[in-house]
Amino acid sequence: MTDYKFLYQNRIRPFTKWAGGKQRGLASLLEYMPRTEISCYVEPLVGAGALFFLLRAKRNIINDQNAELINTYKVIRDDIMGLINVFIEWPCTKEQYMLLREWDRREDFLDAFSPTERAARFVYLMRFGFNGLHRVNALGQFNTPFGRYNIIGKEDPKSLIITDLLRCNEYLNAQHTTICNGDYEELIDLVPPHAFVYLDPPYAPLSKTANFTSFNQEEWTYDDHARLYKFCLSLDRKGIMFMLSNSNVPFIQDLYCHFRIHTRSLKRSIVAKTSHRKNLIEEVVICNY
Repeated sequence: MTDYKFLYQNRIRPFTKWAGGKQRGLASLLEYMPRTEISCYVEPLVGAGALFFLLRAKRNIINDQNAELINTYKVIRDDIMGLINVFIEWPCTKEQYMLLREWDRREDFLDAFSPTERAARFVYLMRFGFNGLHRVNALGQFNTPFGRYNIIGKEDPKSLIITDLLRCNEYLNAQHTTICNGDYEELIDLVPPHAFVYLDPPYAPLSKTANFTSFNQEEWTYDDHARLYKFCLSLDRKGIMFMLSNSNVPFIQDLYCHFRIHTRSLKRSIVAKTSHRKNLIEEVVICNY
């Protein structure tokens, strides 16, 4: 039986934060994991990969539609020193942050840089941007504001980041990991029967007036969640174990009513113009085992 407590205590911290990421609440998420050893772990919407960097499965398949994110995973695995050498040359200032943010606002400008330079930019923007948020406008241009609090009062704000990058590099090279950049449905024929699949999509809105979370320029609609449900049905028909996280709303409860649905309460930070508070929200963890 897998010792999740040991894995949690010795987990690798992801190289970036991610909106909706599972770093917070990871310990309780492990309560719903399979009790058997996971020989192949698959995460079709990997984001920051908090669970991926914990499990230490012998084989892994990770995927995301965000090309810059997936490029960064590959560069961390294949050219870590090149990434660090670029990263450390950039000062920790708002001026440098805004300069790097402008790279995707000029036509074909971003494409002129090497994969390593783009990965260094991605790490810089995500670690020094406001709240580690990846947010883009309708044109797909990164528009998260500078996160001043990430720098002020820290003697060397880059040292911890470099430590995280080195540990992620070691992990990616120690575990056999296939890194994909595409639509999650393209993975269906790659997932072996003995795999365990974890799905962490943009959450369904808590109310009809709430906005869907946008990781890229495309938002997740009800149809997107219904399409993911069909993907889960395909996994289930193949006898592949899956676990899915989402918000606890009637639409999701009804959609997955034939599977096992657990609920859990988590603290979520809510940032407004006049306040920053933590509220308890309910999530569902859906399993077919």
